[in-house]
Amino acid sequence: MRVTGDYIYESKNTHDAYMVAGAEDSRYAQFVSVPHARDCYDYSGWGNGAEKIYEAAVVGEGANGVKFSFECWPDALDNEYSIYAISCKHVFGCVSLKRKHYCILNKGYPKEEYERLVSQIKKDMERNPYRDPQGRIWSYGEFLPINLSLFAYNESLAHAYFPKTEKESLASGFKWHEFTATPYTATKQWVDMPDTLAETPDTILQEVIACASCGKAFCIVSGELALMKNLSIPLPRECPTCRHNARFVRTNPPRLYNRSCQKCSRPIQTSYAPERPEIIYCEECYKVEIA
Repeated sequence: MRVTGDYIYESKNTHDAYMVAGAEDSRYAQFVSVPHARDCYDYSGWGNGAEKIYEAAVVGEGANGVKFSFECWPDALDNEYSIYAISCKHVFGCVSLKRKHYCILNKGYPKEEYERLVSQIKKDMERNPYRDPQGRIWSYGEFLPINLSLFAYNESLAHAYFPKTEKESLASGFKWHEFTATPYTATKQWVDMPDTLAETPDTILQEVIACASCGKAFCIVSGELALMKNLSIPLPRECPTCRHNARFVRTNPPRLYNRSCQKCSRPIQTSYAPERPEIIYCEECYKVEIA
């Protein structure tokens, strides 16, 4: 079945998706890395049997009917406007609950009373929506307002994919966090690192190494060294942040461009920007080309 997006695996009827596996009948899904996810819309992470998820993030493991929520799992059912609701069913506006049913603002109610109050709250949210400091309206049916986010913009994946300056972030209503790096004095320069694992003594674990790219200090921990020995891979010369950034720049961004097949001129969507040098074909022309 047809899909659109990038890094999509074993999915069908899924559109405008990014890094998803086993998605079905979904749209605007991203980082759904564990199959399966069905009937989801505007959903970020992570799948594993999730169904009917709408405007929610970090929800999965059997979750069903979760809307406008964050970190609700496993087997969450009918959660709305809730955060860290673990194995909860039929909760609204709850935070840090575990295995609770029919709760509003962390208070339990009989089923009929819960349903009556939730219906009343939704109507009131539509009549009296929240207005954020930028004047934007957030009524029922929208995700939690961005100025109430638990994280600053530059602490999120959004900043990696869609960079903003501090001024731009604050003007948009996001928070900003200034990181204070702990100063360390390097005891070994990257050029002095052993070339092979056979030449590497265990005392490397006590060294503070200067990164080859940014110069910041980093160290190698015992588990990391054991893994490198097991896989027979060389010691890193760069700090974890620089290594992550080097991997990140090799991935296509979560953006589609309207272009034309360079063989038949058919309109197509692709994650390859127009200024990139690669030759872009539609699916049919690509299959003919590689046959």
